Amino acid sequence: MVVRVGLRISLAAILFLLLLAMKDVGATCSSHQEQLFVPDQGGENPPTVVGVQMNVTDGGTICWDGIYNGQTEQVWRFEYWINDTDGVASVIYQFKKWGEEVWLNRPAKLIDGNLSRGLYEANFTYEVWWDWEVNWVRSEVGSFYYRIFANDTLGNWMTTPPVCYMGGYMLVYPPPQYYLIANAPLLLTGASIVAIIIVVVLVLRRFPSRGQ
Repeated sequence: MVVRVGLRISLAAILFLLLLAMKDVGATCSSHQEQLFVPDQGGENPPTVVGVQMNVTDGGTICWDGIYNGQTEQVWRFEYWINDTDGVASVIYQFKKWGEEVWLNRPAKLIDGNLSRGLYEANFTYEVWWDWEVNWVRSEVGSFYYRIFANDTLGNWMTTPPVCYMGGYMLVYPPPQYYLIANAPLLLTGASIVAIIIVVVLVLRRFPSRGQ
């Protein structure tokens, strides 16, 4: 058996992804099977979001696998081009934890282009930590949904259909202390053997055999 130090692969995560490959992943994040998800909008000619499918069944699902190497935050960066000939007034990326009803607003920043055609960016960040009780990485957010709200200078607005992000850490690098704790019995055994050898040597030196 080959053991690669610093690398731990979750068999549960592998089985999880295999199960996803064998079923309709779109239904995994949504209980509304065969439902048509359309953008919510108001007014005429609202802003358009480039790269987001507006009419989808079962919602959208994106499966991800990450790497944990001791970070305390998981940062998701989202960028989309948003167009409106009347000028974009505001863009908000909205996030919702799986199983909750409240959407979290993250105002987006224009990083390229202009108000008629611009690239807007926003981050979704949450805490991650190492759980010493189960010896595995934990986070305050599991799967989550996101959507984009945008309106223009005339009050026209639209919200994209929700997309579900689901997954976890496929590669995990435990903290250095993990190896000390995991190998504690072996280290104690080795230390005990060394101590016994030292005691024997000291006794032999102090009380040499009579034949010498």
